[in-house]
Amino acid sequence: MICDAKGRADVSWTCAGKRAAYARVEGQGASAVGDVNNVYDFFGDTADAYAGYAGVDLTRLIGVDYHDGKGRALRAAVRVCPQGYEGEWLCPYGGAFWDNGDVEEFVFGAGMATDDIAGRELTHAVISRTSKVGGAYQSAAINQGLSEAWGEIVDLTNGSKDDTPVNRWKIGEGSARGVFGDMRNPGAYGQPDKMTSDKWFGGSLFTSSDFGIDPFAVNSGVFDKAFYLVTDGDMFNGYTIVVSAWRRRRRSSGLCRTCSRRGRTTTMSSSRCRWRAGRTSVGPARTSARTTADRSTRPSAPPRWTRTPASVRRKTSATARPASR
Repeated sequence: MICDAKGRADVSWTCAGKRAAYARVEGQGASAVGDVNNVYDFFGDTADAYAGYAGVDLTRLIGVDYHDGKGRALRAAVRVCPQGYEGEWLCPYGGAFWDNGDVEEFVFGAGMATDDIAGRELTHAVISRTSKVGGAYQSAAINQGLSEAWGEIVDLTNGSKDDTPVNRWKIGEGSARGVFGDMRNPGAYGQPDKMTSDKWFGGSLFTSSDFGIDPFAVNSGVFDKAFYLVTDGDMFNGYTIVVSAWRRRRRSSGLCRTCSRRGRTTTMSSSRCRWRAGRTSVGPARTSARTTADRSTRPSAPPRWTRTPASVRRKTSATARPASR
């Protein structure tokens, strides 16, 4: 379920059909707003990836019911202008986040609804539901890295138009901010690719002045690089990482089978293709829409990821919602 904040400066955009009106619900035709359609499609792609590869129903796991007659759903708000820490309005907002406070929704600034960003934010919610991996220090780096890995899985397998060799492993391609990360070469965006890198952050305090990107997640570059290496193989740190012949066969046969979805050709495993062929809707049995959004934002520099700090979660009144990542 998608709501459209329409670029208004507002402290609340709960996707319940009130201050942020419903823009598209499950099974409804396309909207005239590109961000609405992108989130709708990319949430569907991510739900399909989790169902096909992990047997997980995202709506059941991380969906929310606002008792608005729409049932449990993934809910998101797009074209949001949140309020920064200094009271300034961030409009346009160059970020996206999962609001893991009271509303449990997904929030996207204008033009920030891409497949890898959507997959990443949904994965932050999955991690919160299924593990104790937190949002600070090296725990945050693992959280961010795993979320970026799932975002890239969605990006590499959903057949979207920007899935080109040049964009492979890039983060944020197609967004209003452009590319802001590279899992193949994290150092190009100020992140370490190994713990002995001079870009590795080992300090005791993270402050926003330490890095241009979200300081809590800077060390996720190590996870990103590892995920790239085990997927594509490469030379790194004096070693040659070789993708096994079995994996190459899988990638050139079963993993490269194509299916048609909403008019797009999608690459996926043969088993996932068969699984999808037997379905009549976009997600496994679900009661309603597959989207979500609401609440605060973060400071002027657009954040790389989306966990709401504990200090922010404690301040959830409808009149003063601080900024979140």
